[in-house]
Amino acid sequence: MEGLTLRFYSAVVLFVVSALALIVGFGQQVFWRAPSTITQTVSIENGGSATAPITVIDGGTLKAHDGKATITVDGPAEVFAAVAPTDDVNAWVADAQSNHVTGTDADLSVSSEGSEATTPNPVGSDLWIQEQSGLNQLQLQTEPSANSSVIIASNGTDAAPSAITVSWPNENPRPWAFPLVVAGYLLLIAGFVLLLIEVISNRRGPRRRSHRGARLDRSDVSELKTRRRHGGSIRSVLAVGAAVAVTVALTGCSSTSPIVSATNTAQAPAETDVEAPPVSKAHFQTILSEIVSVSDTADAALSADTLSQRFAGEAYASRVGYYDLKSKYADKTAIDPIVADQVPLFLPQTGSDFPRTVIVGVKGAADDAQPTLMVLQQATARENYKVLSVLSHVSSLPDMPSDVLGSNVLGDDTTQLSVAPKLLGEQFGDVLANGPDSAYAAKFNLDDSFQFIAQRRQAVADQNATEGFADNATLTVNYGQGQSDPVAMTTADGDGLVVISLDETWTIKPKESNGVIKDLPAEDAAVLGKSETSKGLERTYSTSLAFTVPKSGDQQIQLVGFSWVLSSIKELE
Repeated sequence: MEGLTLRFYSAVVLFVVSALALIVGFGQQVFWRAPSTITQTVSIENGGSATAPITVIDGGTLKAHDGKATITVDGPAEVFAAVAPTDDVNAWVADAQSNHVTGTDADLSVSSEGSEATTPNPVGSDLWIQEQSGLNQLQLQTEPSANSSVIIASNGTDAAPSAITVSWPNENPRPWAFPLVVAGYLLLIAGFVLLLIEVISNRRGPRRRSHRGARLDRSDVSELKTRRRHGGSIRSVLAVGAAVAVTVALTGCSSTSPIVSATNTAQAPAETDVEAPPVSKAHFQTILSEIVSVSDTADAALSADTLSQRFAGEAYASRVGYYDLKSKYADKTAIDPIVADQVPLFLPQTGSDFPRTVIVGVKGAADDAQPTLMVLQQATARENYKVLSVLSHVSSLPDMPSDVLGSNVLGDDTTQLSVAPKLLGEQFGDVLANGPDSAYAAKFNLDDSFQFIAQRRQAVADQNATEGFADNATLTVNYGQGQSDPVAMTTADGDGLVVISLDETWTIKPKESNGVIKDLPAEDAAVLGKSETSKGLERTYSTSLAFTVPKSGDQQIQLVGFSWVLSSIKELE
């Protein structure tokens, strides 16, 4: 009797605790539901400057809660926000007056620093991995990283917007709801199991006597009646328990809120102690798209101003020279367009110092499209990448380091290579001028010079073969430093990929002091505005050259790419 009573009352206790757990668990979903987002407001007036043109939110602050952070910015006019590596944001801000937002999940603090009252407009910087602009309001959603920060501004001149909020999804607003519901159901099942054991035990009844024909005494009859009454009580408890289970289960099924919030599967940027290149290939393809757009627009309009947005050095000089010649001689062959449908080579520098250099190989969408090699450089944090050199003829390049690791930029006076980059142009120019008789000829592989030497020698021969030219004029060719400084980056085996620029100048003069060069070629005549000259003329060919320069002098320097563009025609003084 005592064992039966213990099971019975234990089941009752389990039913009661189960009902409480289920009510509290489902109640958290229905009646005590937490907010779906966690929101914090940035108070610029508490420690910040109301006139600062820049506000920066630290990456650690954005990681205060799980999930993507949404930054909402409200302002009276233009509003701008962008995400970039913290080092890049700090480099761009520099000494500008700025508000810096830091803090934990409980409090956000604002401090002001810097003295520069205004900055350039930050919109469109190549440093920004993600950016958004708007009028009066914007929302920027980002995956927080401890290595990234958010920069907020108006236009660099006006004060940065001060109404800023940061919110995160409350990914588990009811942490105890699911455990309580599960525990409630388990306790409910345990209670039913105890009652079921009790029922089975009661149905067995008292053991039969070993003798036959004996009558039951009064105590036996009383015990049998008690068992029957207790069995009825058990059935009542079973019915009540079933009713509680069905009621609570139906209440749970009617809830419109899931027990567990959806999990955000987006991955945050990797955080590692290994210093990665300052720009990724994916991000740089966006930059290349902008460069292609600027180039196409400038080529169509023959606009040097437009071109200057993305071109500098030899690449700018050669293209602007083409624009000038094309504007005077309509039949001039069009310059090769910049096409970057594919990027088979992407070689960024390691380290975050400025200037930053990238060498890329680009080509059109067709499988048989010929690649073009370009050198780009970002001079300072507040300037965008610009194309310094374009080499439209490229042979097979040496093995290059992975774009994930990047390459080291070598100084123009480095001793790691058999020839310092700053001397390479002078020495190769001497080889071009003197051929095998040059003192530097043995350093270069002239037999496999990728047709460059043969091409330019043919051009000189064609000029000399012009009708009457040899009788009336002389041609002198000189080589000087071009418009771009040498750029050298290490290859996979420690050699150097070196890109230089030369200006190849042809000076054509009459043989006699009072002589006249007549019947000038159509392009020369169109540019000079006349078909003859007694002063002579000068043609400049903008030349970019790429070499593989070995570490050791035991190996020869190999020409692997070139571009040779007529960029100037003028009459001598």
